[in-house]
Amino acid sequence: EINFRPSASFFHFGLNPLFLIDELQKLSTSFEALPDVSRIPSLAQLDAETCYIGWDIVLTTTSPESVLQDVFMFVDGESSPTIRQAQKAAPLSANSVSGVATLKTPAATSEAAQPAAAATSSSPSAAAVAAPATVVAAEPAAAERRSREERRVEKSCSGSAASGSPASTTSETVRVDRERLDKMINQIGELVIGTSMVEQDWSKFLPNMESVALVQLGKIVRDLQEMSLSLRMVPIASSFQKMTRIVRDLSHRLGKQIHLETEGEDTELDKTVVDQIGDPLLHMVRNSVDHGIELPEERIAAGKSPEGTICLKAYHQGGNFIIEIQDDGKGLDRDRILHKAIERGIVSEQDNLSDEEIYGLIFAAGFSTAAQVTDVSGRGVGMDVVRRNVEALQGSISIRSQKGKGCRMIVRLPLTLAILDGLLVRVANDSYVIPLLSVVESINQKDQDIKTVLAKGEVITLRGEIVPLLRLDRILNLRQGHDTADRHLLVIVEDQGRKYSLAVDELLGQQQVVIKNLEANFQKVPGVAGATILGDGRVALILDINGISTLAAKGTSSAGTIAHASELTTA
Repeated sequence: EINFRPSASFFHFGLNPLFLIDELQKLSTSFEALPDVSRIPSLAQLDAETCYIGWDIVLTTTSPESVLQDVFMFVDGESSPTIRQAQKAAPLSANSVSGVATLKTPAATSEAAQPAAAATSSSPSAAAVAAPATVVAAEPAAAERRSREERRVEKSCSGSAASGSPASTTSETVRVDRERLDKMINQIGELVIGTSMVEQDWSKFLPNMESVALVQLGKIVRDLQEMSLSLRMVPIASSFQKMTRIVRDLSHRLGKQIHLETEGEDTELDKTVVDQIGDPLLHMVRNSVDHGIELPEERIAAGKSPEGTICLKAYHQGGNFIIEIQDDGKGLDRDRILHKAIERGIVSEQDNLSDEEIYGLIFAAGFSTAAQVTDVSGRGVGMDVVRRNVEALQGSISIRSQKGKGCRMIVRLPLTLAILDGLLVRVANDSYVIPLLSVVESINQKDQDIKTVLAKGEVITLRGEIVPLLRLDRILNLRQGHDTADRHLLVIVEDQGRKYSLAVDELLGQQQVVIKNLEANFQKVPGVAGATILGDGRVALILDINGISTLAAKGTSSAGTIAHASELTTA
């Protein structure tokens, strides 16, 4: 028996309850569903975007209960169904005036048989509805549903366990509160730090002796770490599905014809990131619908199809999670954005900005190119929310646009916010961590291979490719006035398709580190993605390659902030 009562906001998530019922029917050998229409108000009070109907379902299936629960995987918490094993499989009765299934007791079976037989002779369809039923009375599901939200143990409802058939071997799942899961992952992170301390002490006191036990311990801890992180990985599909309704409603409201395409819905991401990426995704899609896609007559005049296309794409690349929002609209108007920014005092006419920097102005607080303020755009808050939320997730966003052809926004996010594989390096007297997935290689470079480009800094030639040279000691202002020309140890890194060479003093080795949020105790620091605690108790800052390259391009330094951050984190 399944009692399914969608919440009032069920449609707002872009879901269709009939699809869920169809999936249940495919899993069953016999199936009956009776709608509960008791919540439908009068026509004057009816809201077309509110779900009022529920369903009571009785089905026979060989699938375990966990499979039935998976059908409702993407519904909101208030819509979670109540699933229980029926005492005896029987069809639902439709005698209730309110629309709720009236479920009969065994004593009522003989009384129900006579009217059911009469209905059978008069109408086959009536016979299907009024067939004799032997089921138990329906129970309120609200309290049970709340308890299942906190912790639910799902077991197979198949009765073939005693027979030893393949269906009797069923998996069990436990629904655990996310806070408990986060605490467990944090403790495993501390275990990683503790293991690193033990390994460092061993190498300090017994440098010439290898320990098989330590190697085995490290392997077990790493496996445990990967298993714990996989528990928080969920598909991005739920966030993508919500956009279907948003695009449909906005396109109808604005008089546009728009088709939404999605790719990579099954791509998995940390649950914490999925929960927080919803708002940025919503604002970017609304921006594409309102500002990107043209009206049908404008598209026809431009030689395009009257129907515009917005494509949402998700995939993994270089250890990052990438979300692309691409449309085939009119693209960003560079001159209009720049004029509006100068008019609002965000930039001055003397500033020499690249196309990428001008496109980035749309993320400024209060900025909007809309001619008038509507409920869709013009307030200048949407894209500002996008940038702030993406940066809060230690991600970045970039824009590629071609006037008259369309616009593409690329959001890069970390796969997880907990653990990172990094390359530990020394610059001056401090240790820093470079994300290993950004590292291409490390090389020794000769003096004559380092060239200076006027007003562009230093570059090296790597197998015929020109690569900018970034000296970390100068960017971070670690040793002022010290000549670093005798250092040629370079780490080649890649970010957003561009390569950079970072000058360091020493490579200390590869290490898996636990990411500590710097903003919780201090503030956001340009060029720094977070901090970690090393095996000897020292603090190492994790470098943000995109932030470091931005600092180098602007010729600014965050040395004072970084030094203060390091001292505060150590304390």
